[in-house]
Amino acid sequence: MSSVSENSAPPASPVTAAAPPAVAQPSRIRAILSNQQFLLFIALAVLIVYFSVRDSNFASSSEINNVLNTFSEIILLAIAETYVIISGGIDLSVGSNASFSGVIGGLVMAHLVSAHDPQFAILGVGTVICAVAGLAVGLLNAALILWARLVPFVATLATLGAMGGLAIVLSNGEPVGLDTGSAALVSQQYVHFSPTAIVVIVLTVLAWLWLHMTRFGRYTFAIGSRPPLQARRWAARTASMTATTSSRRGDGTRGRNPAKAAFRRRGSGSVRFRRGDRINAAS
Repeated sequence: MSSVSENSAPPASPVTAAAPPAVAQPSRIRAILSNQQFLLFIALAVLIVYFSVRDSNFASSSEINNVLNTFSEIILLAIAETYVIISGGIDLSVGSNASFSGVIGGLVMAHLVSAHDPQFAILGVGTVICAVAGLAVGLLNAALILWARLVPFVATLATLGAMGGLAIVLSNGEPVGLDTGSAALVSQQYVHFSPTAIVVIVLTVLAWLWLHMTRFGRYTFAIGSRPPLQARRWAARTASMTATTSSRRGDGTRGRNPAKAAFRRRGSGSVRFRRGDRINAAS
């Protein structure tokens, strides 16, 4: 008994899990300087200070009103394009869409002017018709991308040429919807700003709040942050090939499809197969 106890090996000490290596956190200053929104704000502030030093009237309310009136179309298009780009898409037809919908709204307004309708009715109906025409072009782009399976670049490039050509055909290459009364009504100022400038400011603030404070905005950021489609297809193909190889080797996976089970799970994570192969799975 004593010999057995002397030759017996000492009990193994419990194995402790190795602590994950510490990841160096970036400094707060580096995180701020690498923020795109902060850098854009700094660039905008520098431009404002530079032009204000060159011209004292640049920062006045009248000059800001002129800038907003001059670039109102570009600002409104940029607001809509922001959602498209953040979601990971592209839309090349925004300019032609604006021309086409503007011509449609101008033709309607010209008809209402000839019928001697009130100015507010002319502007209201023309604005609604213009928005509906732009929405129709957007739905056409969506149908080409989702149903016809065209790449957004190709689909919007097609509508770019089509809507630009329709705008020229419908207007005969001439201005439409010119009404001096409506122009005078829009050019009036309220609290140092014209109605056009006020609309631009209000829509910009609402678009920012909707993008950062709502569930739709979070979904927009999430869609744009997803892995590329080709990478997800490659991951699925790799999972299927690994599952087939494991089944042929007879390592206990016959009759099961671990790749399908992995991609049925929601969320994102890592799937480890029997042979140690690892792929990235995204729902």
